[in-house]
Amino acid sequence: QLASISGFNAAGAFDVNNNGIAVGYVLSNGRTNADGSLPLVGNGAGSQRAVIWTDGVATQLASPAGAVNSVAYAIADDGTVTGMYRSTNNQVHGVVWKNGVPTTLALPSGQSRVFIRAISEVGWVAGQTGGALGGTATVWTPSGVLLLPHLLTGFEVLDYSRGINSDGTVVGFS
Repeated sequence: QLASISGFNAAGAFDVNNNGIAVGYVLSNGRTNADGSLPLVGNGAGSQRAVIWTDGVATQLASPAGAVNSVAYAIADDGTVTGMYRSTNNQVHGVVWKNGVPTTLALPSGQSRVFIRAISEVGWVAGQTGGALGGTATVWTPSGVLLLPHLLTGFEVLDYSRGINSDGTVVGFS
């Protein structure tokens, strides 16, 4: 059983690496829709923090500047963690924690929301970003951000990436 952190009454894990280190969140109040599209509570709806568990012991990850709530969603074997946070204006941003230090992921032009889902063993992050006409599968690399081509066409196109491997192959659905 994964331990919680004092002051938080719930916890949930989303990923574990090959070293047995898990990531997820602790929640002091409010409710997350972990089975739904975004396991991150809204500002004012609860208090949620990104957590990493080593040998079952929880440690809260440092909050990015301006973060209100946060969640860790995936971890690579080198300990690099990725997830999301809500800023003071309730916008969702992607974040990577390298050696415990948070760095906000760039939001591509024309996109207004972020959903992070996976990290490869070489540090590429997969998720999706959204704009006025739907969602776009998105990959963040050390050299920049890539909006993947839509698989279908129409008024509202929703493409979701759910995983990425070390070769940069992305899986998901549309």
